[in-house]
Amino acid sequence: MSTEIKGTGVPGVHVEKDGESMFVNEGVINERAADFRSFYANNTAFAMSPFDFNLIFGEIVGAKDRKMVVEQKVKVIMSPLHAKIFVQVMVENLKQFEATFGEIKLPEGAVTVTNQG
Repeated sequence: MSTEIKGTGVPGVHVEKDGESMFVNEGVINERAADFRSFYANNTAFAMSPFDFNLIFGEIVGAKDRKMVVEQKVKVIMSPLHAKIFVQVMVENLKQFEATFGEIKLPEGAVTVTNQG
């Protein structure tokens, strides 16, 4: 049954998958801005407030004084709703990637969580 994201006019359909209800867009037109750029990132810093999530993507470029040096490239700011949807879509894409190419093994110590608040 076709519907829309409440109050947006964006068409789509609700789909049940593995006991979860998801909203799938029926046709999205992606247009690139004139200043669209692509970045490589192997480091991400996170920050949040009651209003948004901030992701700062960077590239590890070396070490100095026994500390990793990260060249920060771009900051992406998302609403909490978009961040939650982003995480769910990312998890699903990682599952599909691993099903196709094999498990991604995390090196020990690869994930470091620090409180920067």
